[in-house]
Amino acid sequence: MKIFLPIICLALLFGCGEKQKQIKPAWFGKPSTSQYIIIGYGEGADTQSARNAALAQISNTLKTQVKSEFLEQTTLDRNSYERSATRNLSVYSEAKLSGVETIYETSIGERFFAALSYDIRPFEERLTAKIGKPKCAQKSGFLNGSFTGQRLKEILGCDIALKVYIQNGVWLVGTNDAVLAWNDESLERLYPERIDARITISASKERLKEGESFSLYLTAESDGFISLFNLYDSGQTALMAGNLPIKAFKRVTIPQSIDPTLDLVASTNGGEFAKDFYIAIYSQKPLTLSRFEQTGAYALQAGRGESLEELIALLENGGVWSAIAISVSRF
Repeated sequence: MKIFLPIICLALLFGCGEKQKQIKPAWFGKPSTSQYIIIGYGEGADTQSARNAALAQISNTLKTQVKSEFLEQTTLDRNSYERSATRNLSVYSEAKLSGVETIYETSIGERFFAALSYDIRPFEERLTAKIGKPKCAQKSGFLNGSFTGQRLKEILGCDIALKVYIQNGVWLVGTNDAVLAWNDESLERLYPERIDARITISASKERLKEGESFSLYLTAESDGFISLFNLYDSGQTALMAGNLPIKAFKRVTIPQSIDPTLDLVASTNGGEFAKDFYIAIYSQKPLTLSRFEQTGAYALQAGRGESLEELIALLENGGVWSAIAISVSRF
């Protein structure tokens, strides 16, 4: 019996060691004190894996909320709501969340811990909370006419000088004093549809199936030039026609007026549905468009184009413009 005693003691020692409670930060796992703030906690072998685990926890919470909302929803257009819920679930499951903030990050021994927060309020409410007392803009700009711009005006009581740009691959929307990350899945909420009396833009069809061909029609009340831009739902822009001559009240058809051999073909860009946004700018003299990719048909195929902020700067210089959105579905 004496021979086996040391071995038994070692086994007991190792067993006790395995049952020791792992030390975690005091803040780890504490519930959120706000009804619209979700907190995700994660741990891992390094900082990034801890952050990913926290992000996954937020994503799972959001998926649960969307499923609950779907089950409780009663609507005549159930199919439309189901597609919307499915898309939201897809976004959350892939952890494509904008506005996630880091609360804590630390390491204990060889383990890393992170706490991330996510505000579930609509973007406009989150931005107004960050802006505080607004500085009203002297004139309305391109973004003020969008869904987001109009909603901000309802909350703040006036138009504000909105801007949008990309920094380190993240879309940022806001003012000079406050900006928030924007989910690029819903950039179309920044695109205002508008028809100016001096220039009109219409489409042969405004609801298309993927792969379907269509045409755009442009008319101006005076001789001049038209520049046509395609603004993707990802925020990328392409110049389809630069300084195309136009006669008063004589309709120009795109793409035939650019190249009769070309077709405009609807695409969802790999998603279930998409919105293509077209902006026509009228000018009496040719515009300076050297910063944009020329010959849009080839730019579209190559997936190139200038940023949204470049186009907005051009529009807010007092140009005459009209815009139209075309919905594209896979089915």
